Amino acid sequence: MKRGNLVDSVKSALAISGLEPQYLELELTESVLMIDTHAVINVINELKTLGVSFAIDDFGAGYSSLGYLKQFAINKLKIGQSFIQKLSCGKSEDNAVVQAIVQSGKTLELQTLAEGVETLEQAEQLIQLGCGNGQGFFWHQPMRAKDFESFCLNQMTI
Repeated sequence: MKRGNLVDSVKSALAISGLEPQYLELELTESVLMIDTHAVINVINELKTLGVSFAIDDFGAGYSSLGYLKQFAINKLKIGQSFIQKLSCGKSEDNAVVQAIVQSGKTLELQTLAEGVETLEQAEQLIQLGCGNGQGFFWHQPMRAKDFESFCLNQMTI
C-alpha cells in the first residue's frame, strides 16, 4: 500500500485479467495494517466496494490487536505456520492459542485458515479446534499456474 495507488493497480489487474473481483483475496500482514491506519482503512473499504476480500496473513505472529479486526473490515484470519507446527508438540497452550484465534474469528464472523499444514495429525487437530480450512504440503506441494490448471482439470474428470 506504500507504493503507488493500490486501488488503481487492482482495478487495472482485474480489467486485464477479466477476473471478477469476488474471486480476488488480498493478504495483508499485520505490520502493513499498522503503518498508516486511516489510509489502509480507506484503501480496504474502496476495494471492498469492488467486491475484493481481505485476509490477515500470519495472524497472531505480530501485533494482533483484536480491536483492529473489525475496523479493517477483513474477511479472513490466516493462522501462521509457526502455530500450526507447534500443534504436533502436544502442549495444551499451543492448542489453546490456535483455538483462541479460531474462536475470535467465529465471534467476529471471520473465516479462519491454517497455514503450513503438513501432517494428518495437524489437520485432524485443526478440525477438532474448529478450523476447517487449511493450506499446506499435507494436501499438495506448490505448483506453477499451468500445472495447477492441469491438476484441476484432471480432478474434474472421472
